[in-house]
Amino acid sequence: MALKTDSDAIVRHEAAAALGSVGNDHSKNVLDEASNDENEIVGNSAHALIFYLDFLNNTKKNRI
Repeated sequence: MALKTDSDAIVRHEAAAALGSVGNDHSKNVLDEASNDENEIVGNSAHALIFYLDFLNNTKKNRI
């Protein structure tokens, strides 16, 4: 998986964005791991996407 293995931070960032658009539990777990990436941009992107997915999940629960 590019998010865990690619040496290029831009590729890892884009992989995080793609996982964020999937938005399932597995994606969130991988993003959680990526939030500790050595590259600050990748880590911050993963963290922001987790926050966004949590927001969407809470919004859905409040509608029901």
